[in-house]
Amino acid sequence: MSPRHLPSVERLVTSRAEAGDCGGALRHFEAYLDALPFARVDVIQGARRARVWLPADGRFHALRLEGFAANGGPPRFECRDLELKVAERSGPGRLRAGRQPTSGAPPLAAGEVRARLRARVPVTRALWEAAERCYRNQLAWSRLAAARARTRRSGGRAR
Repeated sequence: MSPRHLPSVERLVTSRAEAGDCGGALRHFEAYLDALPFARVDVIQGARRARVWLPADGRFHALRLEGFAANGGPPRFECRDLELKVAERSGPGRLRAGRQPTSGAPPLAAGEVRARLRARVPVTRALWEAAERCYRNQLAWSRLAAARARTRRSGGRAR
């Protein structure tokens, strides 16, 4: 079984949890979380592309890239593997060089892009409920908090 295949992980973790094997369920759940340690993020502005790797730990990380056109419009951020949230963004087309970003950071150089991004691992409602029940049964509060920060929960079951 691939630890990256969400439907397989969901079936394995939920069946182990229902059988009372919370230790085994959490081993598989945490292997799934660890199987996607980084998110590949493509920053796109017209023909200009840049690729960065962002830790999938649920925390916001600052991103700074140079070489984007000042008149090319705001860049787009794409991530296929994990959920990506852009907290703030400044750069060409959004903020002129030399102006102060709202976050209080130093002024932007011409063609510079700054953003704060967060990547989280997607989990289904059924998978999260089984994992959360096992964390609570094992009184693993710090592991539960860490898993909660790293995941994005969605409704439904994996297909």
